[in-house]
Amino acid sequence: MSDNSPRLDLPYIQPAQAQKHVTHNEALRLLDALVQLTVVAFGAVTPPSLPVEGEIYALGPGANDAWSGRDGDLAMYVDGAWQFHTPQPGWAAVLAGTTEMRIWDGGDWSGLGADSFDNLTGVGINTTADGTNRLAVSSPATLLSHEGDDHRLKVNKATAGDTASLLFQDGWSGRAEIGLAGDDDLHVKVSADGSAWTEALVINAVTGAASFPAGIAGVAGSLSTNRTYYVRGDGYDGNDGLADTAAGAFRTVQHAVDIAAGLYCGPYTVTIRIGPGTFDEGTRLLVPGNGNLRLVLEGAGYDATTISGSAYGIQITGPCEVTLRNLSVSGASVALWARYGARVFLRGTIQIGTGSARMICADNGAYIEVLNCTLLIGATGSAYFLYATAGGYIYLGTGVTVATTAPVSFTATAFANLSATAQVNASQVVWDESAGAISGLRFNANSNGVINTAGGGASYIPGTTAGITATGGQYV
Repeated sequence: MSDNSPRLDLPYIQPAQAQKHVTHNEALRLLDALVQLTVVAFGAVTPPSLPVEGEIYALGPGANDAWSGRDGDLAMYVDGAWQFHTPQPGWAAVLAGTTEMRIWDGGDWSGLGADSFDNLTGVGINTTADGTNRLAVSSPATLLSHEGDDHRLKVNKATAGDTASLLFQDGWSGRAEIGLAGDDDLHVKVSADGSAWTEALVINAVTGAASFPAGIAGVAGSLSTNRTYYVRGDGYDGNDGLADTAAGAFRTVQHAVDIAAGLYCGPYTVTIRIGPGTFDEGTRLLVPGNGNLRLVLEGAGYDATTISGSAYGIQITGPCEVTLRNLSVSGASVALWARYGARVFLRGTIQIGTGSARMICADNGAYIEVLNCTLLIGATGSAYFLYATAGGYIYLGTGVTVATTAPVSFTATAFANLSATAQVNASQVVWDESAGAISGLRFNANSNGVINTAGGGASYIPGTTAGITATGGQYV
């Protein structure tokens, strides 16, 4: 039989032992120290100058003076001297005067209490935590309240491509999720089975603009994907426009545009595919800018599809995005007119027909961009080919050819006219006059209008008469 107990190392009274009370009292002293263990400090290294009888310190690394060499031990001041005890893994101690409890793990006192829960491997409240759900709560409700004035719940992720979200489940199967899912936009999505998910709302992290990929309940025509309408000479405006047949297609481009403008497009695009023929749209084809419309008008070819109007060919008014591709456009006064913040993109091959006042016009902050496109002009008369005013901007970029189909004269006006802080950037254009020369005034930049040819020279803009600048106008 051992002389001491296996757990607390208490001395046993031996048979026929003299002065049994000494051994008994020593055992009581150890019990007094170790049972309901309370320490003055954790990690103590320097003995107090005036120790108090019965106080116990949990020593840390580097203990010195009277505690030297006793790192990790419990030091108790008894009868004017320090008595040391080695803690065993699993022992618990409370910091005197607090509710902080720590457990000795064989090398350190790990926090476990109201004042210190750092670096726990998991916490389960009325349930069991696991390696993924390291904090698990089973409760009718969970209250997170403020301390002071505010309270913010933070969900952090490592990189933009990761996910930080709130997931709502039914029988442990996901039904709704809100958060940053794979990027930094705010996403709201739902699922009926936990497998297939439908995204209901996306808020762009940069612009703050909200889109509704699945549409909006109660809003007619809310798009959840791109849509295509068809227009044919043998169509009918009472059709739904969704099939490229006489029984499915619309008859007029204006009707198709009006239907598209009435949709909530969100991030999606409406394409109107226009069959062969000349589509006379009355006074003009009017595309209204509602801040939401993303529209493509695509013809069967510049030599197959023509949009015309008695005054203007196509007039795009207000903020929207419109792409024209592979068609011809003409109007008695203006062929293509973008106004009030409209953004217009020309692609493929576009033939610009008559326009006695202006062929391509941008005003009041509108933007016309021509990229990878051939512009064909062949009308004679006094119209301006490029006309921008009131902050309008016309950009002819890479892959652009302006080609004539017949001689063109701008003797009474100018090939390009800029005024009122408008701009034309045409530094990369290929001018092809093989089918007919362009004659007349090259340009007129006035009232702070700017023509930028990136140093192309005074004769870069086509014509036979030198251009002019006035009242702050510039040609560079």
